Amino acid sequence: MDLFDKVKEKTTSALEQGKGLAHTQQLKLHLRKLDSEIEDAQAAFGAAAFAEWEAGTLSMSSDLGALAARVRDAKAAHEAKKDEITAAGGDDEDDVVASAANGSDGAATGGS
Repeated sequence: MDLFDKVKEKTTSALEQGKGLAHTQQLKLHLRKLDSEIEDAQAAFGAAAFAEWEAGTLSMSSDLGALAARVRDAKAAHEAKKDEITAAGGDDEDDVVASAANGSDGAATGGS
């Protein structure tokens, strides 16, 4: 009976570690999505600023405020997600690239 209890304890421990790793990978993948959101927001801002530059209407009172706010919001969300990953025990984004390349979102899939 002791052997069974030890195996059960080790299995439970491994399962908990796997769940933690899956959660961290989900957070890291979300961070990568936020990276893309920042790039999109900055591209939109740049395109609008360039159009105003070409038209000769670029000024501090231009209509770029909403686009600038989008960039700031995306950056703030990115920083918050990085903090969440750190708090969850994650480290760098190294594993996310591999997960994304494999088409995985980092979520654990159920098996039997």
